[in-house]
Amino acid sequence: MIIANHPELGISVNTLYNYINQGILLTRNIDLKRKVKFKPRKVHKTQIKDRSVFVGPTYNDFKASHCDELDFWEMDTVKSAQGSKKCILTLYFPETELLWAHLLYRCTPGAVKSVIDELQKRLGDGYDFACLFPVILTDRGEECNLRQLAVADALRSGQYNK
Repeated sequence: MIIANHPELGISVNTLYNYINQGILLTRNIDLKRKVKFKPRKVHKTQIKDRSVFVGPTYNDFKASHCDELDFWEMDTVKSAQGSKKCILTLYFPETELLWAHLLYRCTPGAVKSVIDELQKRLGDGYDFACLFPVILTDRGEECNLRQLAVADALRSGQYNK
C-alpha cells in the first residue's frame, strides 16, 4: 500500500520490507496487517554432515584426464518417499541412452557395492566388466562413497552430459 500511494520512493516492495525488518523506518512489523499473519519460513539445515566427501577427485579432474572420451556410465540413486529406506540405483549410458535401474531396500554404500559386485560376478570378474564399465561417474552422495569411481561435483547434474 505504501508503494502504491508513494511511487516517488522508487523502491520495490521487497526493499521496503527489508528496511522495516532492519529498523531503518519508523514502521514496525506489527503495523503491517498481512505481515503478522504469516509465520517466518523455516530455515533448513544442510543435509551434508560429512564434509570430507568434498576432498578428492572432481569433475574437472575427470575432464582433464580425457576419460570423457572413453565410454563412461553415470551412476545415481533416486530416493523414495521420506521415511522409507528404499531407493533406485540407476546406471545410465549416455552414448546409447541405456538406463539400467535396480531397487535397493537400503540406500547405503554397502547396498550399492553389493549390486556392483553382483553385476561384476554375472558379467565375469575380468575383462568383460572392465570393458563394459571402464568409467563410472557418480555424484558425492553418501550411498556412492566408493573411492574407485570418478566423482561429479555435488548438485551439478549438468556435468554428466558435457
